[in-house]
Amino acid sequence: MADEIARLRAELAEAQLNQEVAERRREEEQRRREEAQRKQEVAERGQQEEQRRREEERRRREEAQRGQQEERRRREEEQRRREYAEEVAATAVNQTLADFLESCHALCRKIRPVTDPSSVTRGSTTDPTSRLFPQTIALWEDFVERQQRTWAILSGIPELWREPLYPSIEACKSVEGYIDPIGSEDDLRFLQRLTVEKMVKDMHEALVRNHQSAPGLLGHGQISFENQERFRGAEMASLSDTMGELAIQRKSDQTRRNTRADQFCVLWREDGSVRPLIAIEYKAPHKLTIEEICTGLQSDIEPERDVIEQDGNGFVFLCRRLLAAVITQLFSYMIDKCVRYGYICTGEAYIFLRIPDDPTAVHFSVNIPKNDYEVDAESRLERTAVSQVFAFIQQALSEDSPGQAWIDDAKARLKRWQMEFVDVLATIPETERKSKEASEYRPRVWRKGMRRSPIRLRSQCGGQGTETTSKSDESESDGAERAASPTRGAQTRSRTARNAATRRTRGRGQQQPPPRGEHARTRIQQRAYCSHNCLLGLCQGLAIDPSCPNAIEHGPRHLSQASFLRHVRQQLATDRGSAANCCPLFIHGSRGALLKLRLDIGGYTLVAKGMGNAHRSYLEHEATVYGRLRSLQGRYVPVCCGTVELKLPYHYDGIELRHILLLSWAGESLAQLMVQYETFASIKPMCDEQAEKAYEAIRRLQVLHCDEAPRNMVYNANTGQLMILDFERSRVVERQALSELSPNRKRKLPSTQRRREKTNRGEASCIAGNFQKVSPV
Repeated sequence: MADEIARLRAELAEAQLNQEVAERRREEEQRRREEAQRKQEVAERGQQEEQRRREEERRRREEAQRGQQEERRRREEEQRRREYAEEVAATAVNQTLADFLESCHALCRKIRPVTDPSSVTRGSTTDPTSRLFPQTIALWEDFVERQQRTWAILSGIPELWREPLYPSIEACKSVEGYIDPIGSEDDLRFLQRLTVEKMVKDMHEALVRNHQSAPGLLGHGQISFENQERFRGAEMASLSDTMGELAIQRKSDQTRRNTRADQFCVLWREDGSVRPLIAIEYKAPHKLTIEEICTGLQSDIEPERDVIEQDGNGFVFLCRRLLAAVITQLFSYMIDKCVRYGYICTGEAYIFLRIPDDPTAVHFSVNIPKNDYEVDAESRLERTAVSQVFAFIQQALSEDSPGQAWIDDAKARLKRWQMEFVDVLATIPETERKSKEASEYRPRVWRKGMRRSPIRLRSQCGGQGTETTSKSDESESDGAERAASPTRGAQTRSRTARNAATRRTRGRGQQQPPPRGEHARTRIQQRAYCSHNCLLGLCQGLAIDPSCPNAIEHGPRHLSQASFLRHVRQQLATDRGSAANCCPLFIHGSRGALLKLRLDIGGYTLVAKGMGNAHRSYLEHEATVYGRLRSLQGRYVPVCCGTVELKLPYHYDGIELRHILLLSWAGESLAQLMVQYETFASIKPMCDEQAEKAYEAIRRLQVLHCDEAPRNMVYNANTGQLMILDFERSRVVERQALSELSPNRKRKLPSTQRRREKTNRGEASCIAGNFQKVSPV
């Protein structure tokens, strides 16, 4: 038993020993594997480290290379910056006139029409139906001479050509990015504003600003190109539309078409008045091509004889009818707006128009600046689009606006295009547009006596004058010009016949002396307004106000008010020429327009508010309200001198004014002053106080204005006085008769009185609100 136990113990001990040996072997094997793994990891780490060292070395080499490249780029960039700065410094400098015109022409050369028919606008080119059409459309014989006359006058100012007064090359090049192909009238209008109109405006401003004699030559003020809404205002557009709808006294008014040109060139004078100079119409070049213009105007046109009452399908006839219709559209605008000058622009071609003293004729000149520029190295800069438009504006400035007699004559003698006009372009087959009948454009030859361009002459010859035109040169060049003109043909009427037409009877009204030009200024525009006390004396039979600027002309005593009104009515019926003593102020509301009037007898100068027959009741109501406010006239409201029914209508922007309300001039509208923030900020507190006092005084006389707005408040800077006007919408609230009241009965305001007091409070809050909305920051 003991042996067995001993044996088992021995076996157990052996087994344990074997187990321990096996365990040690396993541990040793594990250590060997781990050691091998460690060695492998060390080797791998060594390889990775070596790889990292190689990559780091490569990165260092690449970094060094990039540093070298960056340094080279920095040097190159610095060089480019220096070169660009030098270039900018060179181009940012203002240009001379010749360089400026070259830059402008380079821009205009980039203008081109859209060639893809699917990318252009459709629609009719024009619609002359129911518009006044000219009896004669004739070549403008002395157009070139008139254009060159501007440059000849300005050539007498050497510094205008030598000094860098005009926008820089950089300013001109900045426009290039906006030039896209023309596919519509909107595209054309946008490009014309950038490439021509803005440049003409900049050029005019530079000339006026930098030479003391230039304003007398170029008009006392600034020019701008305004569309219909900006120039006439939304209220005037409403007035025109309303008058067109309500004016039923003549059958022709019922079919009257739109009388709005696409654009106007306007002169804003230093005294704040405005004068429209030129009416502009845009036609997309794909709707009115150069071939159609040259073919249609190859000879003079008498629309009624040649196209309106005729039928035809030939290319020449259709072009003549198209051009007669296009010119009729602008001609009718010009007659309605009392403007002599206008032009039609396609971007490629310009058709310049002028209506002479005989308003039944219109003279035209076709000019394609790209072609004209290439004709004559001596005068090419005068033939660019900018130069031609600029000189054309100076022509308009050199003449006074035609008077009311001119419009009377036109309305009496002109007919309306009655036949419905079919879109001519749609009827011209594409194959016929390229037919052999199409006329090519040939630039007009400039007169020999004016061949040397003042621009080139001044820059090269240091102030030498231009040559004198002799009679022989004039006659020779006239023949050459007619032969080279793109609009001359076998059917051209003789100049003698046209001159005879110009000398026809001019219709109703007295004709005034020949136009004296914008720089001469008409007498009415030079006159100061009469004072409020002066016109109060006129209305109430008081003494002459010695402080009135026209007191000497009034004489020792005033006219009677009845005599004054009678003379005003008679004068407005007879004094209707271009130098008449009545002119529009181009200030208008939704129903009426303001005129400046000076009575020849006594020199009374005041404002006339005119309305048509459709709004006569409003004018009469306003006169009644002014009568109720008699005690406030000259203090819180203008002086009212009465109303006049005109013998002949006063034509204003296509509207016939037949009734006028005569008022003293009270100042400038607060709506205009508010645009001048600094100026208005200084007078705002005083205006707030005066407006509150004025409205309170008006309400005490039972008058509610009902249209309280800055446009109906005026401020006179000379007197520091604010007044309220425009009472056509006002209401008169009569007092109720007093009755016995019981001392024991509680008083309660009638509903009408409660509404009145509520309205009064509303007016007071409206005054403050109007000022607050536009208060300068």
